[in-house]
Amino acid sequence: GRASGTQEQGGRRRRCGRDLGLERARVDRVLAACPTLAAEARAPGEPAIEGEGEDDGHSFVAWLGGEPAGEVRLSRHWNGCASIDDLVVGQAFRRRGVARALVEHAIAWSRAQQLAGVVLETQNNNVAACRLYAACGFRLEGFDAGLYRALQPGTREVALFWYWRDAH
Repeated sequence: GRASGTQEQGGRRRRCGRDLGLERARVDRVLAACPTLAAEARAPGEPAIEGEGEDDGHSFVAWLGGEPAGEVRLSRHWNGCASIDDLVVGQAFRRRGVARALVEHAIAWSRAQQLAGVVLETQNNNVAACRLYAACGFRLEGFDAGLYRALQPGTREVALFWYWRDAH
């Protein structure tokens, strides 16, 4: 099963975006699954991510007003990058910085794990997600027009592969 992180981090947190009105009690347990991200100070009222993980993947949840607002699931990709396997934000929490906070956390997690970057796949019809990834510094580096045809013959949906890498 999953092991929930409970390590104290001395009140320091990785900045992950703008104020989402998180409860301080929740913030005290944030990032326990990824303690090396606690290197940067966290200003009061900034969002935080709570996480737990296993060897094959990690799940981080963004909290807003005491409620789970979104989740990102990460794993180590075979190519040496972190992989964003899933990113979801509840309908009521969209357009409030939750997705950006989760993506920024994925990038920070990749750095803390000393991985080569972050990779993810989305679809050409998910324009909002494509705009988000581009705004977060991801570059579109590949596509697969046939990936979804086995599931839905005749589909025009195209898989898009986005990569984020530290600027050197």
